[in-house]
Amino acid sequence: MLGLALVCAHGLTMSGTAGRLKGERNEEHLTQLLKETMLFPWMKNVDRSGWRNDSKGIDIIVTTTSGRKLYLQVKSSAKQAQRFRKKYKEKKYGNKIAAIVVFDGIEDKELLQRAYSLLEKMYFSTEDQKVFTHDENDWEAVTL
Repeated sequence: MLGLALVCAHGLTMSGTAGRLKGERNEEHLTQLLKETMLFPWMKNVDRSGWRNDSKGIDIIVTTTSGRKLYLQVKSSAKQAQRFRKKYKEKKYGNKIAAIVVFDGIEDKELLQRAYSLLEKMYFSTEDQKVFTHDENDWEAVTL
C-alpha cells in the first residue's frame, strides 16, 4: 500500500509506472547490446545518461574517439517518438538527439541494425538541425 501511495504522490498511475519501468528496461537492454558489440571503430564508450541528462531527453550517450557525444532517446512507439520530437525540438540538445523506437518483440539483431544505422547517420551528419528517428516502418530524417 505504501508503494501505491508513493506512486500516487508523484502523480503516476500504475500504468504510467509500468510504462516507465518498461522504458528503463529497453534503455538498459539497448545500452548493453551497444556496449557488447561496439561495431564502429570511432565508438569509445556507451552509457546510460543518468537522471540529469534524462530530463534533457537523453537516455543513452555514445562517446566517440574524437570526444563527440551522440545522444539517443529510447521510445516504445512511433507516437511517443513524435511527441518527443515536438517537445524537445526547441531545447538545447533537442535537435541533436535521435529517437529510436524499441517495440515489443523486436529481435536484438534488428534493434542493433537500426541503432547502428542511426548512429552512423548522426556521426557523419554535418547538419545540426536534423533529428533522426525510427518508427516501425522505416528510417526518417526530419528537418526541424
